[in-house]
Amino acid sequence: LRATYSYANIGKVSYAQEDKYINLWVALESLCRTDMYENIISNVLETVPPALCSRYIYRCFRNFAEDCLRCNIVFDLTTRIVNLRHPDKEKVVRDIIAVLKDEQLYQEVLENCRVNNLLFERCKEMKELATNPEVMFAKIENHYENVKRQISRLYRIRNEIAHSALNDAVSL
Repeated sequence: LRATYSYANIGKVSYAQEDKYINLWVALESLCRTDMYENIISNVLETVPPALCSRYIYRCFRNFAEDCLRCNIVFDLTTRIVNLRHPDKEKVVRDIIAVLKDEQLYQEVLENCRVNNLLFERCKEMKELATNPEVMFAKIENHYENVKRQISRLYRIRNEIAHSALNDAVSL
């Protein structure tokens, strides 16, 4: 952990973007270093995606709650009130899931979300996520693959910087 913090701090204070990038990548490699895999990139590719997927669905619902707050949506429904500003965010997520599983309350929330087309569509997506396990698992698997692809892409950029000093034609 000491090496991870050290390289992360060096990366933060570096002037050149390439230096920042390389140092932050080295910090990530330091954090993921294990003896389970034979090379550095495998350590990163096999540990980071599962870590980022562990609470992915929770974060989706948290983000939906924040989107509702930004659009001034209140969950003062006929039979239930959900305080989106409650300090216990896990309670907020549990309450939102319960509302989305109740068809009558869901229709009220959906109607409230009509103030913003994107939020309206997001509400329908969250309903599917809350009520359909196949959709939920597919979303996690899709996120896992996206994270893995992005890490591979970032590793290629790291190699460009490390092996060819990343010329000005390539933008970070």
